Amino acid sequence: MHTFSLTLKNTTFHLISHFLTLLNERNFQQLEREFQLTKNAYDEILEELEYEDILLKKLSLPPKDIAFTALNDNRAIFELYEMNTPEKIGIECCLYANNHETVLTLSGTLEPKENCLVFHFSGIHA
Repeated sequence: MHTFSLTLKNTTFHLISHFLTLLNERNFQQLEREFQLTKNAYDEILEELEYEDILLKKLSLPPKDIAFTALNDNRAIFELYEMNTPEKIGIECCLYANNHETVLTLSGTLEPKENCLVFHFSGIHA
């Protein structure tokens, strides 16, 4: 099992926070440009948020002081993990809405590209 550095965790936390900021702003064009998010994926996210009755709430990650340390009933608070492809890192993190934990988990992958990390959204699920 691989242990990921605090620097990588912090960088990833910032990257996902930026993704959520753009999502909160409903800035599809920027999400598409920066994260290669497709229109179908964007619409699916909005549908899931509406289904969970949090569409109008501000999404965020868990507070950083618990994100890297806490465990939560078999659910990732903020977890990086190895994948079968060595150059990719998986990520799962729980989502908060208006500073309260939701049942939703955001998942995706990280990939190094041109001296930076690129986040690729995979899904949001309960």
